[in-house]
Amino acid sequence: MARPGAFLQGVVARRWTVLAIWALAALALIPGIRSLRTVNSPEIFFPRRSVELEHYERLQELFGSDQALRLKIRGESLWTHRGLEWLGHFEEAVAALPWVARVAGPVTVAGNRQPWPPTDPQGWAQTLFKDPLVGQLGLVADGGKLATVLILLAPEQPSQRALDAVRLRLAQAPPPPDLSAQLVGLAVLDESLNSSSQEIARRFFPLLILFAVILLAAAFHSLRGVVIPLLFVGVCQAILFGTMGFAGVRMNLLLAVLAPLLFVISLATAVHLMICFRNRRAAGLAAREAVAETYRIKGWAVLWTGLTTLVGFASLTISPILPVRSLGLWFGVGILLMTAAAFTFYPAILAAWPGRGAREPSSFEPAIRRLGERWARWAIQRRRALVVALGLSFVAAWVGTARLQVESNALHYLAADHPLRQAVEELEAAGVGTAAVELMLSLPEGSDGFGDPAQTERLRTLTDRMEQLPEVVTAINVADLLAAGVRRLNASGFNPTSFAATGPSADERQALASYLTTDGRHARITLFTRTTGAELLDPIQAEILIASQELFPQATVVLTGQQTLLLNMQRKLLRTLGTSFALTAAFILLILRFILGGWRLAWLVMPPNLWPIFGVLGVMGWRQVPLDIATVMVASMLLGLAVDDTLHTLGHFRQLAPKLGRDEAIAKTLERTAAAYLLTGIILSAGFGVCALSNFAPTARFGSLAALGIILAVIADLFLLPATLALAPTTALTQLDAKNPQGRGVATK
Repeated sequence: MARPGAFLQGVVARRWTVLAIWALAALALIPGIRSLRTVNSPEIFFPRRSVELEHYERLQELFGSDQALRLKIRGESLWTHRGLEWLGHFEEAVAALPWVARVAGPVTVAGNRQPWPPTDPQGWAQTLFKDPLVGQLGLVADGGKLATVLILLAPEQPSQRALDAVRLRLAQAPPPPDLSAQLVGLAVLDESLNSSSQEIARRFFPLLILFAVILLAAAFHSLRGVVIPLLFVGVCQAILFGTMGFAGVRMNLLLAVLAPLLFVISLATAVHLMICFRNRRAAGLAAREAVAETYRIKGWAVLWTGLTTLVGFASLTISPILPVRSLGLWFGVGILLMTAAAFTFYPAILAAWPGRGAREPSSFEPAIRRLGERWARWAIQRRRALVVALGLSFVAAWVGTARLQVESNALHYLAADHPLRQAVEELEAAGVGTAAVELMLSLPEGSDGFGDPAQTERLRTLTDRMEQLPEVVTAINVADLLAAGVRRLNASGFNPTSFAATGPSADERQALASYLTTDGRHARITLFTRTTGAELLDPIQAEILIASQELFPQATVVLTGQQTLLLNMQRKLLRTLGTSFALTAAFILLILRFILGGWRLAWLVMPPNLWPIFGVLGVMGWRQVPLDIATVMVASMLLGLAVDDTLHTLGHFRQLAPKLGRDEAIAKTLERTAAAYLLTGIILSAGFGVCALSNFAPTARFGSLAALGIILAVIADLFLLPATLALAPTTALTQLDAKNPQGRGVATK
């Protein structure tokens, strides 16, 4: 890129054709954006052939769906004639919905509904309270002041449809005025996660665009300086998200950050090129010459920064979690698209709308250029003190990193005042388990099935042991159902009366089949637990497996269910941190070695680029900000971004150092680049800061930590990088211009 190549000349010469091609591509793909839908159910986080998903599908195949809603009911008139009348009609109506498999509520469990409501509501309620199954299912709690209805969803049916249908029923026939009713469950949590994912696009992304408009207008004082960068970003976003829509991509809480991230990164690239182009025009160059000179100066920097940013996110594709892979993949596609547009669309639009040349105001740049040179000379004079401070801060960050905690409780991802979180916490405080872990036991062929009295008794013993474990509230299996007596299902649900002489009915057999297969070889135990994280539930699950294998040594024992899938997903996601960061660091080190022509300088400039990452991790440890499904990606992402401005610095420095000497080259480099660093730093930190406004804790943490990392990266580029370069050995500097710099770095004027 030392001279305007034939390719760039062709782009400028055919600028209107190039612009038309990009515009038509964007217009053709925009309709695909409407096809984007948001899904956050646990199943989407696993590959189709993963062991976890196979176990879950096997559970559904043998016993039906484990997805359930729970309606929390509280109020003074609950056990009155009016309250029971409403409750009975509600359970009956919901059981008839096509998306509902069965209902287990106080009325359907009691079974005797003729006449209804009962003439003695209080006496009926006292009889109900004595039923042990009612307590095991969590249908009554808090001394009878609170009741719940379990709504088991039909298999292979969208949980959102069931949720909408139940809500519609509540709206059509609301409870009495003094009764409150609220739905909880994983389906409601998924809906809340979907809402949190969408709020970035609907609420915060427009704020980011408004901020960008104000910032560009303040920096460039011209309509062109605002419109051209935003057109560049808009075309890239339209093509990328339109392609994702037509490809059938489903958005989720991780992919939600893709739009603001690509927006600010693309805008930062556009600003770097715009500042350089404006300076060339202000120097009196014609539009075509200014475009050629801009890409001679900045072309390699744009290419290398695109590559390092790509590496930072592409490392996420090694994750076993599908949405993380998808984020890394589509971010990589977006960066490749942006880089292609930077060398085609952007020079074409600059040539088509060049501005007023030398008469255009220079905005804030002269003052920042002077500050950049002053800061560089200050850092050079205090280079040893700054390097010592750098080392000490690394030590403090390392100690803080050792204090990092993990947050895998999905309920805590919601704000403390979120209605769903408050409802779940109220239920759990009353002794009602709101999450479920499914234990599936399978006996080999030829052995006595779980329907055998001896095996049934062992199931009862196993259930009793499980209920003694912390975080496990109650446990249900076929032994408990049989012990309670014959189930008489009334529309749907359980009835704890004794078996009739004729044996169980067809509906009763269907209910029992949810916990025991017809051949007796497979049994299921549902453990109602508190909503918790993997760090608390993992030891309990290990004890469950040990106890199961002790009582059933011949059985194959599997823990599964949506709650287990959710925890397994987060456990695997946390493993992404170290691996993706190590891969990103290794690739960037190789790139630096290639640009600088040797390992000594490459290793020398790595600490200022690692400092923002370790600084953020240290702050997380000291401030007890946990690692979660979003913050786990911060390290590799920040490293890919932090090195971008370093590459711009090195491009200027590597050519100036052999001519001007080390210290003067550093000062002149910062004089030319400080304005772009500050402006792009503000843009990037604002883009991430938008995510910090989210009510969804992982997204908010990710945004605030990433914004902090960008600020630290700008400080490192303005002060720490000059200080470390000032310690570069003379032998390494003399080799900088030994080979053609255009093949390795960035040509400068």
